[in-house]
Amino acid sequence: MRQLIIEGIALPEARNDNYKCYPHDETMDIRAISGRLYTEKSYTFVVIEYSFDYLKDEIRWPLQELLRSNTSLGVSYLPDDSNELRHDFFKCTKHAPRNYAFSRGGKAYWHGISFTLEGVNPLA
Repeated sequence: MRQLIIEGIALPEARNDNYKCYPHDETMDIRAISGRLYTEKSYTFVVIEYSFDYLKDEIRWPLQELLRSNTSLGVSYLPDDSNELRHDFFKCTKHAPRNYAFSRGGKAYWHGISFTLEGVNPLA
């Protein structure tokens, strides 16, 4: 089962808690005239966290370009309350740097891919 497809690029299924999808409440603290502090919920959006040790170059290079583009991305994702993919638009808000390593065979490669996507549209 696919967990995440970004602009048509199907990412491999992440295991061992390396895929998280959850709603996040955006709140604002408001101080009343009386001095009391209130927290007001503005809206809720979806957050997706994904990490994978190694992606093949034919997936990694186009994905990296998309994540660094700073534009809204069409994403099909597996939400935390369903077993069916949903589609929405997201922006990459955190893009962790990759590590350079060598395989046992001596081939050099980039690994340690991780990023966070935040929904552009608030949940209803």
